[in-house]
Amino acid sequence: MTSGSGHVDSKAELTTLLEQWEKEHGSGQDMVPILTRMSELIEKETEEYRKGDPDPFDDRHPGRADPECMLGHLLRILFKNDDFMNALVNAYVMTSREPPLNTAACRLLLDIMPGLETAVVFQEKEGIVENLFKWAREADQPLRTYATGLLGGAMENQDIAANYRDENSQLVALVLRRLRELQVTEMTTKQENKRPSPRKVPSDPLLPLDEEAVDMDYGDMTVDGEQEEVSGDMEISFHLDSSHKTSSRVNSAAKLDDGE
Repeated sequence: MTSGSGHVDSKAELTTLLEQWEKEHGSGQDMVPILTRMSELIEKETEEYRKGDPDPFDDRHPGRADPECMLGHLLRILFKNDDFMNALVNAYVMTSREPPLNTAACRLLLDIMPGLETAVVFQEKEGIVENLFKWAREADQPLRTYATGLLGGAMENQDIAANYRDENSQLVALVLRRLRELQVTEMTTKQENKRPSPRKVPSDPLLPLDEEAVDMDYGDMTVDGEQEEVSGDMEISFHLDSSHKTSSRVNSAAKLDDGE
């Protein structure tokens, strides 16, 4: 499929999704799959738009910055449907108490932020900012992250930021703490992945053997007990002291002992 036909498919599919929403939204049907698929389409075209290396300081609607881009066409299709946009903000973000629906709605709202007037969404809709602060503090992932991203967009408006100074200060401290926790978790995971795991010695050596080390008399050292524990400690200590491979260090240490 060519990129052109792919763009046409995105536009046609979004139109079909809106038609499906028109038929089902008042009948108690689950709207999460529709909102999720809309988000996927917007995210795909956003990625394509960014491949064109747009000016990062150009905050115009993508359709105005690049009239030919499909992202702009998709955003215009959504924004022209007032019923859908009102339901997205009023019903799915502000009123609903169903976390899956809140999550899908916040994801889509965050995706279409480049084409929105933040003042219209966050100043004229009373209670939406309070909901976002609550989710950013207390909700599970990924709703917590979507809410934080939406607040970032809202606070670009100076009037909104001025009205929520205390909440912002508390949230910034909380987000920084979470970032530190994520950093520690990531570093711990990397250390565990680098740590060599004990393996059964294969019958055929994977690497050339050191003939001097093979000929050495090691005495009556056991293989299954204490030797494995000593080997494990040695590997861990080398791992913590240096990022180089432990095998070459161990061979070097063995040669030094032999030389002494």
